[in-house]
Amino acid sequence: MDTDKHVEYWRKGAEEEWEVAQDLFRAKRYRHALFFGHLAIEKMVKAIVTRETGQVPPKTHNLLRLLDLSGLQGTQEQTTTMRRLNMYQLEGRYPGEISGADLGGEKASELMEEARRVLVWLKTQC
Repeated sequence: MDTDKHVEYWRKGAEEEWEVAQDLFRAKRYRHALFFGHLAIEKMVKAIVTRETGQVPPKTHNLLRLLDLSGLQGTQEQTTTMRRLNMYQLEGRYPGEISGADLGGEKASELMEEARRVLVWLKTQC
């Protein structure tokens, strides 16, 4: 396996998904924006897992599981953000798992900003 090539694949995917997340947020499609925010973080963590293990990361969407596999230790704030974002990947795949009714612009904006900070941190680790 060409580890560098795989890492670059995941990093590039993370960048693309983050751009989509921002576009969706600007369009006030908050649930979808958070789904893609989660996906961006997932791909960046998978880049780190690939770099650290030299293997293709497992087919899981659980950010906390992937973070554990990466060997990184997130702060309490970072792990809380990842835990919250895990809900939106479920909602994107299985609508109705969480209530989107309480997801207004202010709440979505706060979580998107938290996701941005996690993504910035992960980029410094990869």
